[in-house]
Amino acid sequence: MSLLVEGQKCPVCRAYLFDNDDLVFCPDCGAPHHRDCYAAMGRCAYFEKHGTPEGYKKPDPVIKVEPFIDDGGSTGYEKTYSPRLTRNCPRCDAEIPEGKNVCTNCGAPAAMNGFTPFGTPIVLDPLGGLAPDEKFDDDVTAKDVKDFTASNSQRYVSRFWRIKTTKKTSWNWAAFLFPHAWYFYRKMYLPGILFFTLMTIASLFSMSYITVIDTFPDEALKNYATIYSYMLSNMQSINMTPIFISLAGLVGEIIIRVISGLFGDKIYLKHTLENVKKVKQNHDDSLPLKLALAHKGNVNMILGVVGLCALQWITTLLYTLI
Repeated sequence: MSLLVEGQKCPVCRAYLFDNDDLVFCPDCGAPHHRDCYAAMGRCAYFEKHGTPEGYKKPDPVIKVEPFIDDGGSTGYEKTYSPRLTRNCPRCDAEIPEGKNVCTNCGAPAAMNGFTPFGTPIVLDPLGGLAPDEKFDDDVTAKDVKDFTASNSQRYVSRFWRIKTTKKTSWNWAAFLFPHAWYFYRKMYLPGILFFTLMTIASLFSMSYITVIDTFPDEALKNYATIYSYMLSNMQSINMTPIFISLAGLVGEIIIRVISGLFGDKIYLKHTLENVKKVKQNHDDSLPLKLALAHKGNVNMILGVVGLCALQWITTLLYTLI
C-alpha cells in the first residue's frame, strides 16, 4: 500500500522518505518520520506547531494521466500519483520550488526549528538548508562556504544565500556589538584594522568630558549623581565644548556599530568567496581541500579576544599621552 511519502523529508534528519522505509506517522498531524528519529525525539517534530498554520501539511498528490500500450497491443490511459514536492517557506510562506532547500523569496532555509529571539532561524544543518552543490559562484559551492566558515556555518551559509538571492543586507549582532573584534575573529584583518581605527578615534572623542570633570571640586566627584548635579547647576561657568565633543564621539560610535552590523555579513561573504577561489586555485594534494579551506577560514579566537580588550587599553593609553 502506497502511503505517498516519496519526495517528503523526515522532519528530524531531513533525509528523503520512501515507502519501504521503517516509518512512523504522528497520530495528531500525520507527519511521517523515520521510526528511529521519532524515537530519538520522543514526539512529533511538529509538536509545538500542532494546530497552527506552521504545522505539518500533507502535500497534495500530483495526478498524471499517461497513455500506455499493453502486451496485447491494446491502448489506454492510466493515472499515476506522486507527491507534490513544493513546500511553503516557514518565514514568508512563499512557495519553495521543487528541489530547492532554501526560499528563493527571502533566503530562509526550508528546514527550520523556529527562530531565535533575534529573528535568526534555528537550523541544525551545517549547510543551512542548502544542497552541498548549490552554486554561490562559478567556482564556489555551498559546501565550500560551509568548510571555509566552519564555526556557526549554518548561519552564514543561509545568510550568504539570502544576500545573494535577495540583494539585501543582513543584520549581524556580533558585528554590531564588537565591530573590530568580530572582524579579527573571522580573520578579516583589513576591515578589522579599519573599524579598530574608527572606534579608537570615536572613543577618544567620547572621553573629552574627563577634562571638564577634572576641574570639579572633590565634593562634586562622589558619584554620578553629584557630578551631574554640579554640571547642571554650573553650566554657565563650565566649558561645555568637551561635553559636546564627547556626545559627538558617542554618536560616532553608534553609527560605526550600525554600519558594521548592517554590512558585516556582506563584507564576510565577499571575503569568503575571494578566499575560497584562491584556495581552490592554489590547492594541491598535500592537504585535503576541506582542511585547506578551514585553515584559511574558520576563526581566530585569540586575535578576537585581544582585539576586544585592545580598544580599551589603547584609548586609555592614548588619552593619558594626549
